[in-house]
Amino acid sequence: MVSKLPLAASCLLAGAAAAQVPAEPPPTAMTPIDESFERALESAFPMTPDMVRRYLEQFEANAQAMRGLPEPEPINDALIVSLAPGAPPPQISVAPGIASLLLFLDADGAPFPVRQYVLGDGENFEIVHLGEGSHAITVSPLTRAGWSNLVIALSGSDTPLVLRLRIDPGQAHYRRTIHVTTTAADHAMPDASDAPQAGDTLLIATLLGSGLPDTARRVPVTGVDARAWLIGDALYLRSRHPLLSPQWSATLTGPEGYRAYRLPRRSVLLMSVGDRVAQAHLALP
Repeated sequence: MVSKLPLAASCLLAGAAAAQVPAEPPPTAMTPIDESFERALESAFPMTPDMVRRYLEQFEANAQAMRGLPEPEPINDALIVSLAPGAPPPQISVAPGIASLLLFLDADGAPFPVRQYVLGDGENFEIVHLGEGSHAITVSPLTRAGWSNLVIALSGSDTPLVLRLRIDPGQAHYRRTIHVTTTAADHAMPDASDAPQAGDTLLIATLLGSGLPDTARRVPVTGVDARAWLIGDALYLRSRHPLLSPQWSATLTGPEGYRAYRLPRRSVLLMSVGDRVAQAHLALP
């Protein structure tokens, strides 16, 4: 037989049990300072920690992909540029991550100092003049695509030189030597009879020792420090030592004391080496 508590006792026990459960405090209203802090926190850190981790992972993946791009094909060459009206502006190919060196020489091969330059697009290209009075500048693109132009004022010349700049990720001028068809001494425009002809590009290539046509055949030289190539019926010679004989048909002087000559085929040449005359022997085919 189950005994039942009186109704009054049951109510007392239920009230005691309810008194043992703590009541939840009412929500505290945020102060204006707390609300401002929360808004500032959300503005400064809009991404959650998980979003930040995913962002950094994607950034590193993109950086790895950029570093994995193939290196642009290097170009080291030279060209003759005329300051005459109507002459087409030469193009300089540049690539991201590459500083392209431009050297300016006059028709005699002497350095032609850069006095001032104007860049068409200063946001996507960077120009550095390598010292006051220097004849060298570097061009670097700051983006992966685009084009612009570059105006060069050479010291003492009233006619500026205009160059085209084009970004090409596949190839870039690591070094380009620009021979201007005037001299740094007087900067007078040459007559048509004195201006370098198209064939003088071979003299420039000889002076650089690179960029010669595939038909050029290397000729061994002994007795004098020199290099020679046979192109067609003409002999092209590069040396720091002046050529005395035979008579050459064209010559060009470049930096570091090098000279290039175009002359007829000869197996023996006379050259000035210091205070003596030396013989250079060429093993012609």
